[in-house]
Amino acid sequence: MKFETNSDYNYLMCAVFNRPLEECNSVEPPNRGFMSLLIWKHLTGKQFDYLYLILNTKTLDKEDRYTMFNNTILAYNSVLKETTRIKKIKQNKVYWEANKDKIAEKNRKYFTENKDKINAQRRAKYRRDKNGTNN
Repeated sequence: MKFETNSDYNYLMCAVFNRPLEECNSVEPPNRGFMSLLIWKHLTGKQFDYLYLILNTKTLDKEDRYTMFNNTILAYNSVLKETTRIKKIKQNKVYWEANKDKIAEKNRKYFTENKDKINAQRRAKYRRDKNGTNN
């Protein structure tokens, strides 16, 4: 599910986090893609409880609560992105180790079929580097 509009943010605040409707309408989402962050698909119960606590605390004023809420969501999202990136790297390493010979054979076959094109690209790169141009 992809959220993009201000009404989706208001719905999240009112229906999910139990905030008053007039308060929700007065608050803008922090940026255009806030509702399409990866964390909304992977939010755990504990994280939800913390966010609910932040929004419903009485010790902070409204702006501080929403700023803290938005910053917490962005922090959760960055941690989730980093863990998924690390997981993909590990999967790629496992795949590479399991299929090392097959990948090397595929690369050799590609090189032999496209030797002239590859050598022309290498010569052009050498000339560019030798002349000091970036094009």
